[in-house]
Amino acid sequence: EQILRIEQLEKEHIEQTNAQKFRFFTNVSHEFRTPLTLIMGQVEVLLMRQDIAPSIYNRILSVYRNTQRLKNMVDEIIDIRRLDQSRLRLHVARENLTTVAKGIWVLFHDYAVQRGVEFLFTGPETPLETEFDRRQLEKVLNNLLSNAFKYTAAGGRIAMTVTAADSEAVISIADTGMGIAPENLDRIFERFWQDEQTNAAVDQYGSGIGLSQSKSLIEMHGGRITVESEPGKGSVFSVHLPLVLRRDDPNIVFVDRNDEQQHIFIGQERIESAPEPDIEKEMKILIVEDSAEMTEMLCQIFKPIYEVHTATNGADGLRIARMIQPDLVLSDIMMPVLSGFEMCKQLKAGIETSHIPVVLLTAYHTEEHTLEGLLTGADDYIAKPFNVRILLARCNNIIVQRRRLQAKFRDTTDNRELVAATSPHDRKI
Repeated sequence: EQILRIEQLEKEHIEQTNAQKFRFFTNVSHEFRTPLTLIMGQVEVLLMRQDIAPSIYNRILSVYRNTQRLKNMVDEIIDIRRLDQSRLRLHVARENLTTVAKGIWVLFHDYAVQRGVEFLFTGPETPLETEFDRRQLEKVLNNLLSNAFKYTAAGGRIAMTVTAADSEAVISIADTGMGIAPENLDRIFERFWQDEQTNAAVDQYGSGIGLSQSKSLIEMHGGRITVESEPGKGSVFSVHLPLVLRRDDPNIVFVDRNDEQQHIFIGQERIESAPEPDIEKEMKILIVEDSAEMTEMLCQIFKPIYEVHTATNGADGLRIARMIQPDLVLSDIMMPVLSGFEMCKQLKAGIETSHIPVVLLTAYHTEEHTLEGLLTGADDYIAKPFNVRILLARCNNIIVQRRRLQAKFRDTTDNRELVAATSPHDRKI
């Protein structure tokens, strides 16, 4: 009886300690929110400026993304508290699971390059429509990928795979990292538990919260997380989600996507629709993008402001640009037939199209890609995922400044103004 009493007291002490940790984390999280909000606000203002060089812009964008990730981590602590108190609700919509998973993969791609880790993505070509809370699922995938990178050394490999079965969808993250000892497999999902020996080996220590929270969030979806691992060979974490969720669960709120049209999700960000800039509706923009989903989203962003034309590859984009003479071309880089780089180069080389501003979009925002884009004559270079307001503001600024420059040339005969010409054809004329 005395032994049982001692065990009970130890259990109560652990519960009290965990509760104190949560209260501390929650209080600190609220304190962090204010300075993070101020930092993000100032960075957003900088990103909206047009006079910033693209190389500096991409560095500021990296600061913005990491600040956003830090803010999301702060929100996680608050969500865990709500989860413990049964006050967390899932806001579920039917969406393409492959698109969401690939969006997270894009966020980690540059990090993989920096770490020297091969990072692959495989998913079905057809849309995999599934019901889930996007924000919470992104949180789970971020946790699993962060752990995979934490324990995978340079030269290793991480593969993210999306598959579909009869009644469920599966997202698997396989790494060639350190692996997990068999005796610890049952403990890794315990809250605050950490493998001190493994953490010491990689010289990284976490909070012991991520996997526990991920398991709880997936179970709220009616799914499960499984793990297979072998020390020295790596691990495979698999998230199993039902294709259709229960309708009688009081913790799930189903959201109609038609009611969410005023919001646009990009990467980890939920961006409110931006106000329309002060610009004439007669302005034309050409969107060149081979992804139908991305084209549809960009059309939704720009149609309230511009007359929108689209093309699915660089060759069609080049032909349409010559035909309609748009005020701006917004193009992806990796496309069939003709890449965005080559299309931009040909647009800038042609006297009839050399004046058209070109903005390149890419998921691979390395310095090499940025330099190559600028050498082809691109006016701006924006990395995915992007902030909708910032994309709108930068495109609008480019068009407005180009129109003002054209008006100034029309109203002056001073040849000294020609120093502003960027195209060799413009200088000759």
